[in-house]
Parts: sequence; C-alpha cells; structure tokens
Amino acid sequence: DAFLVQLSLRIETTAPLISIFLSSFRSGSYICGAAMSGMGAQGGVSRCYHSFMDYLKCLDESKGVTTQQKNAECAEWLEDYNECLHHGKAHMRQFLMEREAKRQEQAKAESG
Repeated sequence: DAFLVQLSLRIETTAPLISIFLSSFRSGSYICGAAMSGMGAQGGVSRCYHSFMDYLKCLDESKGVTTQQKNAECAEWLEDYNECLHHGKAHMRQFLMEREAKRQEQAKAESG
C-alpha cells in the first residue's frame, strides 16, 4: 500500500512536467534536462528541480512571441539551471584558485 501511495504521488507530481516537456518538444524548444522529472535519485525532489521550474515559469510568463525570443528572455534562468546540473562555473573557479595557489607557491619557492 505504501508503495502504491508513493507511486501515485510521483505520477501526480511529474504529470505536469511531462505535459510541458512534450509541448516544448513538439514546438521545437526542447531543453536539455535529464533531471526534468523532478524526482531525485533517492526519492523526493531533485536538487535542480526548483531551478528548472523557475525556468519554465519564465518561459510561461515570457512576452516573446517566438521560441527564440522566449529563450532569449529566459537565458539567465536556463544558465542557473545548467549551473545547478553541471557546476561548470564552480569547477572553473576551483581550478583557477588551485592554479593561482600553485603559482604563488612557485613564486615563493623561487624568491626565497
């Protein structure tokens, strides 16, 4: 019984997303989003679910007529969602900090 309740809850929460995904796919505005279901690996809400929903809300409220105009208006929301998924900016920042620390160590070793 608990499994069926949990399964029906998952279906209820993902059905709107599936509908949005299919309509965006048909209109040619497919978004890269393996985590679009909203379900986390351990159950519950995925870590990027809220970022994705903010992006969808922006698309829905957009004043743009074409898909291209809507995507341009919501580019910052999509960027936030992709950062949540892939952590590209965070990884780049970490890399630059480590490189600078090595450079400072080498300069210190060479000078004294």
